[in-house]
Amino acid sequence: MLQAHIQIDKDLAVRAYKRALRPSAVKSFAISYGWLTFAAWLGVSAIDFFAGQVDLILYHSIFFFGLWVLEVAVATFYWQRILASTTQGWGFRATLDDDGVTTQYGETKHAWTDYSAYIEYEDYLQLIGPGGQISFLPKTAELAEIVVLTKEKIPNNSFKSPASRAGTGRLRRPVP
Repeated sequence: MLQAHIQIDKDLAVRAYKRALRPSAVKSFAISYGWLTFAAWLGVSAIDFFAGQVDLILYHSIFFFGLWVLEVAVATFYWQRILASTTQGWGFRATLDDDGVTTQYGETKHAWTDYSAYIEYEDYLQLIGPGGQISFLPKTAELAEIVVLTKEKIPNNSFKSPASRAGTGRLRRPVP
């Protein structure tokens, strides 16, 4: 049984959340702004067609595509700024044993089988918990034993994250 105080500072939390949540945020922005931009393009193209200016449809298509790219880029930029300003660091005491993890403040018990997988980065582990919940474990000298135990206990499965597919992180699972 291992006990530790796990401290996740603000800088690590912001970096980790950006890395974990950016693909889904960009996808969400692309879809929502895509529909709005498509509706505007459709209206302008209809006006071009009925006004006999069919040659303008190509130029308007290029304009609306550029507008869509700009909208997604600006939304992603502001999302990252809001994430950085609202994310706080946190700390908690945890007890790890063969059965799972118990947090001391909430007395919450999570079995190792509750965790889907983990992704290993250079300075932290990203843990995928119950219901897809994301948490982080810093890789520090004080938590080295905790990191090793966590990597041994999280079950092997076929989870693939956007970060592992993009090559920005390495998905690690113990061999059974």
